[in-house]
Amino acid sequence: MADHVDVETDDAESGVSEIDEQYLDELRGYRHDLLALQNEQISSYDKAILSLSGGALGITVAFADKFGGDIPVVTWALLASWGAFSTAIGFNVISYLFSSYDMEAEVEKVRSSIQAGGTEFKSGNRWRSATQYTNVLALLAFMVGVGLFGYHAHTMMKTSLATEGSYDDR
Repeated sequence: MADHVDVETDDAESGVSEIDEQYLDELRGYRHDLLALQNEQISSYDKAILSLSGGALGITVAFADKFGGDIPVVTWALLASWGAFSTAIGFNVISYLFSSYDMEAEVEKVRSSIQAGGTEFKSGNRWRSATQYTNVLALLAFMVGVGLFGYHAHTMMKTSLATEGSYDDR
């Protein structure tokens, strides 16, 4: 993008030179590119949290079944981790819903701005804030789930070693 150069205005009525208009067009294009990148990143983030939470839920269920013996031991920490992973998935799905409401609101603002002659409008609305909030909650729920499952696994290993003895005792 070209550096902005202050020049005398060529058009006394508009107060904006041809070079300034070109610079503003470049800024608008750059902003458009940044918004497209932001949307890609948000989409990738949502998919990552959803995949990780779903995968972690599946792995913890398999872990309890595989390593739990004849009767799997389900501790409060394991149950709470399942709840946290499920909560992360729920927040993620709600985030998708809020995101669609956000886009509808933005499209309506753009439509209104065009009808009003292209006046500037402020981007963002309550649905964007709600989407961001639910994304953060999904991440926090996922992290809590990982921590709780780690605690469960640690507890189960300690219990297993205490009942079976250490490797050296065999």
